[in-house]
Amino acid sequence: MKTGERILVEFIKDFNLEMPDVGICFTADIEFITASLFKKFNCEVHIVTVTEKQLTFIYLLHLQLAENGIPDIFPFHADNFCYNKMKDLSISDYDLLRGKYTITISPLKTALNKSEIKSLNLI
Repeated sequence: MKTGERILVEFIKDFNLEMPDVGICFTADIEFITASLFKKFNCEVHIVTVTEKQLTFIYLLHLQLAENGIPDIFPFHADNFCYNKMKDLSISDYDLLRGKYTITISPLKTALNKSEIKSLNLI
């Protein structure tokens, strides 16, 4: 990960979210907040780094996100991310459909085990 991604590295380390041979996949409470909408979901989160392109993406894996018009893929931009130590990772951005929004990601436990990840078809 790039130097500007220290926020994400701290979040991953503090919650012990990385699994050798699998990557970063965990269960979290997700809150989606706009000026007129509040939605809360429990879903799987997958953090992927494409080393060749030096890009990192956060994927939220829950069908109801798309059904509610909520974004589920977030490229890492340090300006949009904030880590509240041992609490949550928040992403603030703008979407044409919803306008300004914030998504908070609060891990419920450490990394998923291999059988949980296989059930999601991620490996």
